[in-house]
Amino acid sequence: MTLDLTSIVLFLQSIAIHKEKVSRREIGVLTASKTQIRQYKILAPATPEKPVKYVRKPIDYTLLDELGCGGARNKSMAMSKCSDVLTFNIAR
Repeated sequence: MTLDLTSIVLFLQSIAIHKEKVSRREIGVLTASKTQIRQYKILAPATPEKPVKYVRKPIDYTLLDELGCGGARNKSMAMSKCSDVLTFNIAR
């Protein structure tokens, strides 16, 4: 009976796999199982908070008037930038 090399390699691999399974099973027997404590990590408050009713407030756009063109730091700078933009657009 002749055996070729591939069948020998396949047989050796199956032996190695079986040995690894047996060793993993033995390691699993030696480990201790962790005891699980069942408790809630987040506790609900004793008195639930009442939700705040949503009140729609109108947007006040006059606060943005001081910003000017491009968010300058002071009013004189904002006005000079606005005037530069206006003169550039007019000159075109």
